[in-house]
Amino acid sequence: MKTKRVIVWMVWVVTTLFIPNLIYALPFNINARSAILIDTRDERILYEKNADSLIAPASITKVISLFLVFDAIREGRARLWDTVVVSPRAASTGGSRMGLRAGDEVPLEEIIKGMAVVSGNDACVAVAEHLAGSVERFVKLMNIKARQLGMRNTVFMTPNGLPAKGQLTTARDISKLSLAYLRRFPESLSIHSMCSYTYRTSTHRNANRLLGKCPGVDGIKTGFVCASGYNLSATAKRGNVRLLAVVMGAPSAGVRAIETAKLLEYGFQVVGEDGPQIREVEDFDSPGRIKIATDSTFMGVPQCEPERKSKVVKAIRYENAKPEEADGTSSVASKRSEKSSVAKKKTVSRKVMSAGKTAGVKQSVAVKKSVVAKKTQTVAQAKTSAKAGSGKEAQVAKNASVVQQKAAKSVKTAKPVTEEKKKIVAVIPNVSKAKPLAPSSAGKTTIIQKAQPRSQSTKEKKG
Repeated sequence: MKTKRVIVWMVWVVTTLFIPNLIYALPFNINARSAILIDTRDERILYEKNADSLIAPASITKVISLFLVFDAIREGRARLWDTVVVSPRAASTGGSRMGLRAGDEVPLEEIIKGMAVVSGNDACVAVAEHLAGSVERFVKLMNIKARQLGMRNTVFMTPNGLPAKGQLTTARDISKLSLAYLRRFPESLSIHSMCSYTYRTSTHRNANRLLGKCPGVDGIKTGFVCASGYNLSATAKRGNVRLLAVVMGAPSAGVRAIETAKLLEYGFQVVGEDGPQIREVEDFDSPGRIKIATDSTFMGVPQCEPERKSKVVKAIRYENAKPEEADGTSSVASKRSEKSSVAKKKTVSRKVMSAGKTAGVKQSVAVKKSVVAKKTQTVAQAKTSAKAGSGKEAQVAKNASVVQQKAAKSVKTAKPVTEEKKKIVAVIPNVSKAKPLAPSSAGKTTIIQKAQPRSQSTKEKKG
């Protein structure tokens, strides 16, 4: 019995004291063929896994192509507004494409965006021919630059990373290239951090899924070929700390993003004191997996428009947390009450805005109706005035005709002219030539113009 008790007691001691320490001492693992994590401030390696294993670089090759392009711009051998003429070879390049056509004349700046954001293989061939005259010469320059950067286990065969026999690299060499690229051309991150790029009518999204989702991530380049799997060289900055994570040979694009984010979060926790603390929270939608918070607004990092709603739990900042808020009970309750009050205020403001909008719409409709009524009234008045005018004209015409008839009758029934009347006519010989008086109406003028000649004809008959 004593021996059994001793054995049970020893087992209990081992399970409670030693096994947890052994579990926590297990190495941090990444689901990829190789990986490396570096603190860019002093190039201290925080994590590595098979960092010297040979693997195809895929589209991460474009980083060294961009290195040569920016070198040429800095040395004055090229300018951003230079025109790049697209050759048939560049236009016919397969894989991921920017959408160039043979004979196109494209500014060098747009070609750079096509390489960095779209990962355009056609853009790489076009820029290689533009800078070096041919793809083969450009590849030689790439390998020379790789040796200068200390990439001893790397050989490049294409300017874009398309599959080629003998084209190999390692995670460590990619980290050397990325570090040199960031130090020499830090302004390039303004292009690598673009979530999308539109050329002509086609909009292409950046394949780096960590942009806008993992706090602080602003580059650099993804890659995929069947021979290697999914590769990513990513960098993130929080506070004064910038880390570089290289993951090579992940089984899928989603795993590549998750494992790279996990590696970066691990690095920031190791560095710790210079960046805000992030707490790991279990995601209950997928039990058994620990996800790192990705609330980029919490870190003050611009967020791209997400493709779909993320299931990741928001980060909890507990640098200055009170002791009673450690469990998250009172703080969670207060946050929920604040959120509910904010939501109520938003709903009230929306209702007020909608009421104001409806009132404004009604008022505008009433004004439009009054304007239409005024227009119809003026049209009716115009019509009535036109009718009245036409009636007056008809009346004047009737009066004129009556006067004409009376004049005609008077001419027919005219008596013979006496001697006294002849004398009166002789005294006024130019009556027919006298100017007519200013007529007061159209009818009277017709009377004068028609009555005088007939009176003259009677004088001729009688004289």
